[in-house]
Amino acid sequence: MGYRLSVRRIAGAVLLTLACLANAAPAESVWQIASVVSVTDLVVPPAIAFDAWNRAQVVYGTDLEELQHVRAAGTGALPGWAPPRGTGISLPYVSGGQVYLATSTELLYCGFRPWYSRLGPYVTGDIRVFNGTTWGPSITSGTIHSPCGVVRDASRQLHWVMHMPVTENGPLGYYLYARVDDADTYLPMVPEAPGRAQLDWDETVLAQGGEATIDAAGEIHFIQFLETGGGTLLYAHGPVDGPFEVDPDLGAGWQVKLGRPGIAVDPSGNVHVVYTEEWPSYGIKYLTRSGEEWTSEYIETGGNVVGCIGTFPEVVIDWAGRVHVFYADLYSGLLKHAVKYAGAWQIESIDTIALPVMQWNSGAAPGALAAAVDKTGGIGVVYYDADDWMLKYAYTVPPPAALVLEPGVELP
Repeated sequence: MGYRLSVRRIAGAVLLTLACLANAAPAESVWQIASVVSVTDLVVPPAIAFDAWNRAQVVYGTDLEELQHVRAAGTGALPGWAPPRGTGISLPYVSGGQVYLATSTELLYCGFRPWYSRLGPYVTGDIRVFNGTTWGPSITSGTIHSPCGVVRDASRQLHWVMHMPVTENGPLGYYLYARVDDADTYLPMVPEAPGRAQLDWDETVLAQGGEATIDAAGEIHFIQFLETGGGTLLYAHGPVDGPFEVDPDLGAGWQVKLGRPGIAVDPSGNVHVVYTEEWPSYGIKYLTRSGEEWTSEYIETGGNVVGCIGTFPEVVIDWAGRVHVFYADLYSGLLKHAVKYAGAWQIESIDTIALPVMQWNSGAAPGALAAAVDKTGGIGVVYYDADDWMLKYAYTVPPPAALVLEPGVELP
């Protein structure tokens, strides 16, 4: 897919017109790669968000006592990185968990969901805010547990998906939590839905997590695995004030699914989901919904029990509406990027990340990653390179190149 840009001046104003050239193939991505910080033992996969100044913000977990936060010093590729600092969010005594980030004006919000807890009948969680200088105390009440995603609506209000009881003794379920005028609000999303089953000590960090996103119409979309083994995949969607429609077993089948699924919605409202299918394909599965119809296909298969293809999948939509999928290929030891063109997936390798390794380990596997689109249309990917014991950052601007508008124009 290609584009033609025309520029016209009307009554002193400049009008930019972007026209789609459907028959033009996308150019090959040009990735610029930078080292962020040396990491000898990554135990919580990273999360990434771009702040109001378009700087990448990253939170990850090592074998230290707290989650670590590192911020890009500039924008775009090779931005330089400030030294890491603790977030005040303590890591559990076993590794794993998932981090969620969101920005609102100049603030960075961080939520953490441990992958396992023996502290109660459910997994506890923590949400904190960074004001640019320091991390504050937890902003959640004692009833908040297991954050599973965060979105920001058009009014910049944050909404957290939580697995929690509304009351201390109430039934567990998925709710939307928001802090409005210093008061906690809870909206039933999937009440009485079971959470993740408790995991065995030797299960990988891949076997956990969920993700939420919000579309242009203000509708929230949430995806979450409910159990290991068969991998029941829960999908729910609806406006921020409800009600929500629920598919309790999306991608139903006997195949063994695991991991943290990824979800994105394109400008036309089509939903895109990716997840790891461990057995029998040892590959990455892609689901998409147009209207009310779901279709599914494999992006890549062919791994094995030693090195699965498709771990830590992320899906993002670029400014042209193209679907980009990022994942680790532990069979070949590569970080990969797939984009769909003319009905087929084009797959490229971004970087080597490790020799094939056993993915059944207690820490985060090589290639643990997160991806996001910045305010200029560029895509940033933060990932763990076990070859170099390094957290790295890869950046590209998909063709066509992002438009540079007049100062003061806020980009989407």
